[in-house]
Amino acid sequence: MKERIESRLIRLRIAELLPSRLTFSERRGETHRGIWQAWSKANSARRLTTLSLIALFLASCSGKPEPLPPAVTGELYCASAGLTRIQLPSGEQSEVPIREDSVAVDGQVGRASWCAARDTIIIEHRESRLPVEGMGELLELDPSGNVVERYSHRPHPAFSPDCRSVAYSLRGRVAAESLGQGGKTRFFATRAYFGASISWLDNTRFVYRNEWGDLWVANADDGTQEGVFAGERWRLLAARGSEIVVADNDNRVLMADIDTEEVREIAGPSGRSRGGPAVWSPDGRWLVYSRGWRFWEGRSLVLLDLESGEEWAIDDAFRQWGICWRDRRE
Repeated sequence: MKERIESRLIRLRIAELLPSRLTFSERRGETHRGIWQAWSKANSARRLTTLSLIALFLASCSGKPEPLPPAVTGELYCASAGLTRIQLPSGEQSEVPIREDSVAVDGQVGRASWCAARDTIIIEHRESRLPVEGMGELLELDPSGNVVERYSHRPHPAFSPDCRSVAYSLRGRVAAESLGQGGKTRFFATRAYFGASISWLDNTRFVYRNEWGDLWVANADDGTQEGVFAGERWRLLAARGSEIVVADNDNRVLMADIDTEEVREIAGPSGRSRGGPAVWSPDGRWLVYSRGWRFWEGRSLVLLDLESGEEWAIDDAFRQWGICWRDRRE
């Protein structure tokens, strides 16, 4: 009886310290930290037994993410070993088989982008887990996963909103060109950050992060570029119009206007890292990104309300390389 009471008191004490909207894996990670801290303190006083530790551990492994707001609609396509569709707002997940002429197409899936004009999904399809130049291709799929077009491979691609242009990382440099044949390739001198964090502002300009953590705005038409918000070392999450959403060193989510240089806070500091892959919703109201502690502890896919700063967990076992948001059409 004493051990049960002891375990319950410690569990309640830890629960008071945890944010209310952690996913299962994040609550588990936080509770395990609490267990270790409680053990460190109580072990010296010999007040916490092994049995109470086990009870507290098992009690921490429960719970579900909160339901998503009904106003969130559409479908998320997440790319990794395959393609996964997440229905919004239900959160229901299903695998999307990639096929061509009814034949399954195997391989790794990297970045993904929704082409609104054609209602298709363009993905980086490759033979290996890590992108290698020439060892893969770009596939354009219908929402059911059927291949409708093939393009030559570009590592770490990011597609313009109209899906007519692609920017990518090639041998440490950023390049941009037309997605079809015969387009001129423009190279930009500043070296790209590993993984080429690239996001398009419009059909002409895109933002990328270089290897020193600086953000640059590049023009795919004339090949010019300029640095923005020098010295901030922000992590780029998404871009749209003249605005970018970033995470700073305190893991705050900020929205910054590259034309006016106005910066405002969307979500406050967090002990959990916030990063990509990320995607802006088609209506501009929401952002989906990944959140976690360290890679080996798992990351969560999170929905962020860009107006209120509230967050909801979508998936607590996120292991994806790319994600896009399709505006579901009836």
